[in-house]
Amino acid sequence: MRFLERFWRTWPGLWARPSAESATLTSPPDSAEPLTRYLLSTSQFRRASWTVKASAFVPGPDGRKSVFRILGLTEPSIWKLGEAEVLNPPFRLHARADVTVRSVRDTGITLDADPPPSRHADLVGWPPDESACLLVAAQLADAAELRLNPAVHP
Repeated sequence: MRFLERFWRTWPGLWARPSAESATLTSPPDSAEPLTRYLLSTSQFRRASWTVKASAFVPGPDGRKSVFRILGLTEPSIWKLGEAEVLNPPFRLHARADVTVRSVRDTGITLDADPPPSRHADLVGWPPDESACLLVAAQLADAAELRLNPAVHP
């Protein structure tokens, strides 16, 4: 019984849905604000070198790339947000690529905060040329910090 009491005191928010009110999200976002791109494929990162591949940031045919604003969220809450809003079976939430708004702006890309879902935003304003898009995606990947999902990659 003591184990359960300690467990619930230590990890009370692990199963709770993340609250959109845990931090005030400004519009436009502050340049230091963290963003995350959830990675559903192991082909989007290199585990051996802890790096993110450019393919994780290449925009879709609509010229947008989905990210989430994670300011004020705890690590467990960030993963819960991804599970609640991004994960679709049979896919697995393998990792995430964390960048700052500054890193995005430095590439010339714009952040379009467009919920729903809560905390969602899109990277927009990509160059029309495919090779230029790849270059920008590579710059974002270089600026990103890889975070492996502890539930999938212990």
